[in-house]
Amino acid sequence: MILLKYYKTIIVLTLVLLLSLLPANATPKIKFINIPQFDKIIHFFMYLFLTLASFIDIKNNIKNPTKLLILSVIFSLVIMGGIIEIVQENLIFGRSGSWLDLLANLFGIVFASFLFFKTSIFARFHRDH
Repeated sequence: MILLKYYKTIIVLTLVLLLSLLPANATPKIKFINIPQFDKIIHFFMYLFLTLASFIDIKNNIKNPTKLLILSVIFSLVIMGGIIEIVQENLIFGRSGSWLDLLANLFGIVFASFLFFKTSIFARFHRDH
């Protein structure tokens, strides 16, 4: 069953969607951390973990993933991050979309991709193709 094969991605994706689409008054607040733009750090790590979970699930379930598949996952995550920012701006009470949030999402995706490709079987795949 595909849901069981990709459970890591599904769990992290669900958490990212919940945290991104909750109304402002329902989002968790961390009062003891008073860092300007701290939410950008959260965006970075949400997309870092989502990208890593996706790549781990692909590595565990697809014998020879293609470059097109990997690039499609990366592209899909970037597009999803953009759509979420638009939805937040237009449909979620008390939330706003932000180019900086989207940039933090992108940095998380890029950093996770770099980490994964340098430390996994994908590194061999990348060198061979």
